[in-house]
Amino acid sequence: MTTAVEKKTMTGLILEADWEPREGYVVSEFEKKTGKAVTGNSVWRNPRLSVKEAKIPEIKPDEVLIKIKACGVCGSDVHFYQTDDDNYMLYPGLTKFPAIIGHEFSGVIEKLGPEVRDFRIGDMVTAEEMIWCGECIHCRNGFPNQCMNLEEIGFTIDGAAAEYIAIGAKYCWKLNAIMDKHHDEDKVFELGATIEPACVAYNGMFEIGGGFRPGAYVVIYGTGPIGLAACALAKLGGATKVIAFEISGLRRKLAKEMGADYVFDPIALGKEGKCTSDLVMKLTNGEGADFQVESAGVPTKTIAEMEKSLAVNGTIVQSAHVS
Repeated sequence: MTTAVEKKTMTGLILEADWEPREGYVVSEFEKKTGKAVTGNSVWRNPRLSVKEAKIPEIKPDEVLIKIKACGVCGSDVHFYQTDDDNYMLYPGLTKFPAIIGHEFSGVIEKLGPEVRDFRIGDMVTAEEMIWCGECIHCRNGFPNQCMNLEEIGFTIDGAAAEYIAIGAKYCWKLNAIMDKHHDEDKVFELGATIEPACVAYNGMFEIGGGFRPGAYVVIYGTGPIGLAACALAKLGGATKVIAFEISGLRRKLAKEMGADYVFDPIALGKEGKCTSDLVMKLTNGEGADFQVESAGVPTKTIAEMEKSLAVNGTIVQSAHVS
């Protein structure tokens, strides 16, 4: 078998786009200096996806080389390729292209830098998407996702829709112990690729949002991977009722399996002349929702309903990029 040490190149799914700021968009000094667009959908035009040959990345002393075993497709990846009427990409956030996309992944460590101490070749791992410096004021205050020197795998630097990725060992997390439960490598790698969106839900709900008391009413709008994780986390966190709204029939079924007590199609409710907020108030005995999660990515359609059905001292968390 040919190993990464012997191979020189790999295939990767690369996104390219043209740097064409919209009329009236003022390019900042940061954007000029770094080549990163802070507001991607105001800068990148004519996105193009293709499978190309790329060099297998060389690892730095504190990095590992991971052979990719599973890689998810995030809504952000889709919004890279989707465009508006002027052919600008839909994704609104920090981006720099060309880049190999993909940030929800897992794999096995195939090579170690000489400074790596806590990992071994053969370890099953996943990794964080945000590459924080650990030195700026935001990182030192415990907010690495607000890092002043932030890079993002698959957004500003090469990601995991490829055969290999090089990444700092400090961003990696072992999956080996999951084998004790599932005894199936393929299953472990599939689960590993879902950790990133699950962490988005957890961070929003408990780290940033502050969580909720046992017995709370929790409402979740949108049950994609983040919303599904939110359903499970809400139930595990002690919610007495978990109410979800989702337009996809398959995802409604999955939401029930992940812990939602009630799941409704908001479009069907609208056709019946019903509002999601009225239904939430009914199911919470007029008290309202203690904690609500916007993971549909359409806050213009959901936030107003959430506000109408929010309990006293309730919380709303947005855990999805706006589409």
